[in-house]
Amino acid sequence: MTTLVSLRQHLRSASLVAPMAAVFLSLAFVACGDGGSTAAEPGGASADDAGVGGGAESSAESSAGPSAGPSAGASAGAAAQAGGTGRMATIPAGTVEIQGKSVTVEPFLMDKYEVTNDDFAAFVDATGYRTESEQIGNSVVFFHGRLKQGLHPFDVVDGAYWKHPAGSGSDIAGRGDHPVAHVSWNDAQAYANWCGKRLATRAEWIHAASGGVKDAIYPWGNELQPSRDYMMNCWQGTFPIEDKALDGFRGTSPVGSFPPNAFGLHDVAGNVWEWLGERKSVGSGPEDELAEKRGGSFLCREDAAEAQGFHRCKGYQLDRFEWSPIINGNDNVGFRCVKSLPAPAK
Repeated sequence: MTTLVSLRQHLRSASLVAPMAAVFLSLAFVACGDGGSTAAEPGGASADDAGVGGGAESSAESSAGPSAGPSAGASAGAAAQAGGTGRMATIPAGTVEIQGKSVTVEPFLMDKYEVTNDDFAAFVDATGYRTESEQIGNSVVFFHGRLKQGLHPFDVVDGAYWKHPAGSGSDIAGRGDHPVAHVSWNDAQAYANWCGKRLATRAEWIHAASGGVKDAIYPWGNELQPSRDYMMNCWQGTFPIEDKALDGFRGTSPVGSFPPNAFGLHDVAGNVWEWLGERKSVGSGPEDELAEKRGGSFLCREDAAEAQGFHRCKGYQLDRFEWSPIINGNDNVGFRCVKSLPAPAK
């Protein structure tokens, strides 16, 4: 697994990208389907996470890009119409404990759903944006059942990116309402800038995902399966030997397939990891610029084949997170956006 991570980082390091902030400053800052959107709600049921590409999962709290195409005017119009999943929930003020300190969170708006393939396609159509996986020419993909064939379940696949999630022979037909994946932190930031939104801070994400419930283990409470119901899309079975898909899904699921938390947010546990705005540098190389991810993914699990070098991943617990290189985007990494509310008039 470490070899694949190192290979992925080496491949990404070979193609440095310029800061994307300057590229998107010229784009109009308009909201992608804010709270007043009338687009149809996504979701409804339909018939993986070893931390590849990132740092080890942890429960201890810690503290330029591809070019755009069309003009700001065209981008603004498309951004205003982008994907129904841009609808946002109002998150009330609150406080969270981080590293033993109480942090105040002001009210803000947060996407109810993870950004979907349809949402991201609207962004790409309007701007001509090319993700880092597209530019580099590959991404990390998980293959279910591969270990039984004596092969490692993760591989660096040529031609894999958000539109071809398993390589050039795959596509996202019929998966427009699934969360977009193979997006780096830089890609997520570019989309958020286009929408006039941003990525959540650590305190905002913890507060929002908890639904305002203090000391909760999961976004819905302290039981993994209350009333034996599956509350998220994750791995059931011994990872990576077999995902029994008892929750109804193997791989990603349409956003909104599981109940929301108390703040109306879906999939803040499982489905795909979500990039946050938090960043840190641990060296001078491009792979040393890290960003935080939370929420876990469809690969997170209670059981793993530890004798074969795999570990459990409980990234869906509210206190868990990972640091990953900002240039990495694998098939279980996505994001959602937030937006600050105007300060109340005095």
